Amino acid sequence: MADNKTPTGNDTSSAIAADPGISLPRIKLSETGVSALKTTSGKIYEEANQQFRYPNMLKVVSEMKYSPPVSIALGALNTLMNRSEVTVEPITGETATDKVRREFLLSVLHDMDNSWQATMQSISTYKEYGHQVSEMVFRRRLKKNGSKHDDGLVGLEGLKNRPQNSIARWNFSEDGRKLVSLSQSLRNIENPQRFQNIVDEQGHIEIPREKFLLFRADPVDDNPEGVSILRSAYLAYKQLTLLTDSMMVGVSKDIAGLPFAQLPAEFMSPDASVGQKATYDVVKSIVDNIANGTQSAVILPKQVDLDGNEMFSLQMLESKSGKAYDLPLIIKMLQANILSVLSCDSLTMGAEGGSLSLQDGDTNMLALQVSYRLSEIANTLNTELVPLLWRLNGWDTSRLPAIKFKDISSVSLEEHSKWLQRVASVGLLEVDRGVLNKIREVGGFDPKPDDAPIDEDNLSTTLAGKATSAGAGMGVGVTGDGTSKKPGGQDKSSRNSENKG
Repeated sequence: MADNKTPTGNDTSSAIAADPGISLPRIKLSETGVSALKTTSGKIYEEANQQFRYPNMLKVVSEMKYSPPVSIALGALNTLMNRSEVTVEPITGETATDKVRREFLLSVLHDMDNSWQATMQSISTYKEYGHQVSEMVFRRRLKKNGSKHDDGLVGLEGLKNRPQNSIARWNFSEDGRKLVSLSQSLRNIENPQRFQNIVDEQGHIEIPREKFLLFRADPVDDNPEGVSILRSAYLAYKQLTLLTDSMMVGVSKDIAGLPFAQLPAEFMSPDASVGQKATYDVVKSIVDNIANGTQSAVILPKQVDLDGNEMFSLQMLESKSGKAYDLPLIIKMLQANILSVLSCDSLTMGAEGGSLSLQDGDTNMLALQVSYRLSEIANTLNTELVPLLWRLNGWDTSRLPAIKFKDISSVSLEEHSKWLQRVASVGLLEVDRGVLNKIREVGGFDPKPDDAPIDEDNLSTTLAGKATSAGAGMGVGVTGDGTSKKPGGQDKSSRNSENKG
């Protein structure tokens, strides 16, 4: 006889079981289609712009990184990304064991041979190249192995950078749905014969997928190469390069003048003699050399015609014609376009009188860009590194803490106190440990444990929910300093510029 008892709160399996008598749909649960990523012999041809296909993009990105606006933007992004402190968030219902393991994970990130900052600098290159590969190298946490700890757990020796120019091919499964490994080229390695015992027939080292972290920028169709953030700035970069070169050539010509030579017309005639043609070629070469800056002096024969006019002359013409366009202004516009595409146009605001606060609307896009890139890094660490560390140590992978980067946006203590006073004065702020820890964090104090009791006796009257005079000025006829409306119609609080809407 079937048991028709109502499932209890602890009887999860029976609570989620299918109801009897319900006809279940017949549908294939596994994957049917494919991503249709364009690949040939381990090379990916998804990118429409050939300049950003491998291996061309390696050279293009390297060149773009030396362009001042691109260099400034990447420098700002890298600085802000490295400024953000890495933390580990606890899971819901954290136990004492969970807390110990959370603290273990944070210690692992700071127990590698390379510092976390150096590791982040390598990882951060995924922005401009679209991806970055870090091989996970593990070790037992013993001091004799170079660890700062001696607990015997499996930690990290390092997240070793595998440069983008060393990746020879991506190896997919037979159905093309899954990346199973990558092949690393030893072309740029000194003495590659040292690795003969681990290379394949093509001279490549194969790194299994489960052995490396793959950081990607804006991946589409699960493309392992991602998309370079410099791709959208490429057109403005090319235009800027061409115009800058043209402007500098024009400046050099305006400074030195335009070489101008005169010689009889018969020397330039198609019917000129061999000697005349040779003379013309010599004069032309002299003019070209002067224009190129490779010739500093000229010797010409002193020869006159029958009328006494000199047959040969050479002079520098001064450029006096004005341009119908302003090249410096166009160059400035292109530089601004590059910074704007990279969400770094706010970097010029300081020189133009704007505010550089990351909380301001004009600069918030930079903060959002950095936060988004940090979330990409954290997502890779949480989905690939953390579960593997838990499995290597034999722990339950259903209870995983999460790596997170702190917000880089900063609010001044003055602004924070204004906001806090205003929301607390009207009773819109619930006082709990999370709120108090946030206040302590802004003030530069260490947070207290999440389960630490709240000492209401030591809280300010505003936060404790006690009587506050912040809104007392609304009462007609109530007198007092700063917040009251006096009988004479004067209200001191209305003269406080901080209280104006």
